[in-house]
Amino acid sequence: MPFRITAGLLTLVAILGCRLERLPPPGSARDLEAIRTLVSHFHESLAAGDEARFQALFDPHATIVWNDHPARTALGFWEDVAAWSAMALPRRVEALPLRLEVRHAGGVATVWAASIWTVSRPGRDSETVEHRAVFLLQQQGEQWRIQSLVLRRRPVSGGA
Repeated sequence: MPFRITAGLLTLVAILGCRLERLPPPGSARDLEAIRTLVSHFHESLAAGDEARFQALFDPHATIVWNDHPARTALGFWEDVAAWSAMALPRRVEALPLRLEVRHAGGVATVWAASIWTVSRPGRDSETVEHRAVFLLQQQGEQWRIQSLVLRRRPVSGGA
């Protein structure tokens, strides 16, 4: 019996003496930065009209759902954006990120993003809209690629 008490006390001391830490898995900080950079490049390439940079962010089989339109490939989505841009030229686009929430484990990540976009054209009132996006990403080697993207757009209350 004294042996059990001594063993129990030693175990308790060992447990109390240990410092438990919750450490992220190796590479997660690097992955998080790469994911945030990818989302930043998405917004920058779209605002700048940089198709090559935009397409490089997507898996070749990725789909994009824009508001209530059917799912499109990244190329099909870009063609829609290019057609709109041609009608809206000249224009200036500013994107202001509001929120970014990233969850990732292993080689898969989801990103919830919200941003305010202002489109200005000479001789017209500027249009301000809120974009909400949900990205599904997959790590391919050292790179993260967009597998699926759902975008929603709505006018901002009180916008010009």
